[in-house]
Amino acid sequence: MFSGSNSSSVDIHVSPEQSVLSPVVYFIGPQGDVFPISVNHNTVEYGLPLGIEIDVKGKSGVGDPTGTASITIDDVTDVGRIPLAQGASGFSGFPQLNPLPGKHRLTISYSGDNSFLPAVQQIPFSVDKGIALSNISVVPAVVTEGTPVEIYVGLAPVSNTAMNPTGTVDLWDNGQHLAGPLQLVQYGIFGATAQVAYEAHLSAAGFHTISLTYSGDSNFGAGLSFSHPFTVTVNPATGALARVTFEQKPSAVTVGQAVNYVMTVRPVKANGPLPTGTVTLISLDGFTQSPPVPLINGNATFTQPYYATGDFLNAVSYSGDSNYSAADSPSLFTLVKQLVPTVHLTTASAVVSDSIPTSITVQVVGQPKNPNLEVPLGAVRFFDSVNGGREHGLGGPQYLTIGNGGNAIYTMPVLLAKGMHIIRAQYLGTQSLPYTDPNDWAPASSNEVTVMAK
Repeated sequence: MFSGSNSSSVDIHVSPEQSVLSPVVYFIGPQGDVFPISVNHNTVEYGLPLGIEIDVKGKSGVGDPTGTASITIDDVTDVGRIPLAQGASGFSGFPQLNPLPGKHRLTISYSGDNSFLPAVQQIPFSVDKGIALSNISVVPAVVTEGTPVEIYVGLAPVSNTAMNPTGTVDLWDNGQHLAGPLQLVQYGIFGATAQVAYEAHLSAAGFHTISLTYSGDSNFGAGLSFSHPFTVTVNPATGALARVTFEQKPSAVTVGQAVNYVMTVRPVKANGPLPTGTVTLISLDGFTQSPPVPLINGNATFTQPYYATGDFLNAVSYSGDSNYSAADSPSLFTLVKQLVPTVHLTTASAVVSDSIPTSITVQVVGQPKNPNLEVPLGAVRFFDSVNGGREHGLGGPQYLTIGNGGNAIYTMPVLLAKGMHIIRAQYLGTQSLPYTDPNDWAPASSNEVTVMAK
């Protein structure tokens, strides 16, 4: 039996445990499929977006590390940071990460926390020349013999965050050289995309299949560039010539608005009878934009709504009648501008602990009452200013999903250091999607929220 024993306290110091960092780098294929770069022998084509997944454990396997992993490429460029979620893992897409062809090295650095030591791992990989996606459109697609047509060619990378192709294209008509080499320019009917326009005279009646070849450059390989030929039908003349013109009001609108078009058809030869028949608005892709409209005293008008952004090239096709051959007008551009969504940021709590993860949620709201408009998807980035300091990014871009109510939403787990945080979200627009069609929504910033971490 013991009595009157003395008690004493003993300080026990536990050293942080060595961390084991397990990153995987993915590339996103042209169809949106995700593959580890290892399946392609750590080689990726230029222009394919990359994503990085990390998993951090201690050697013992007990406990979940917290903190962030920072990403750099070639030890120079800071790509971004990935916060660890519950389970000590995290994933982030990096659409802005488009290293040029050659050998590269990604460095993934885990920051460590009170229980786990920092860790670093490097992943070497190579970038091959990419494939430029190309498009051929001819306006009009059906013409009368002797009528010129406009051929438009656009070339773009798989991801719109990569550089545009440069160089030249050659055009071919039924396998025979038509024109070229034609120098690509970096803006026009296809927006800020490599492209070229060429007026061609396809004099022989019949079918003309227009194709292209691409010269290639330092980033993209030469060849057909996944082009799809475009077929133009040239019909023989059946009567006198008619002149077709049209006007538009206004010439620029925003997505969801409409343009009024006024068409006139007149005889080329003086004192000829007024043309009868119908006119149809045709677009860059050769498709009709509306049902045929009958001429009244040689005039016609109709209104066309637009539900996608861009520079739209339109022409008017005249049907012809018993006196006149079918004919087409010169082309006009209609500019359809982006809409700006509302970006709303909320936080789980205004006061949080610096040792317990919290969350911030962003909603990007377009025009949900208009069923003709797309939901504003794409990527968002979060930014944080601590105690009045300089704003810095919280991780890399994160892709929105569709939440309850049909709005675009993303919730991000964060661990905030002690201090007063002013946080905002930046919507990067639909252009931040790897494969964007259409690009309707412009970038926009959210409101600011204040969070106190103690």
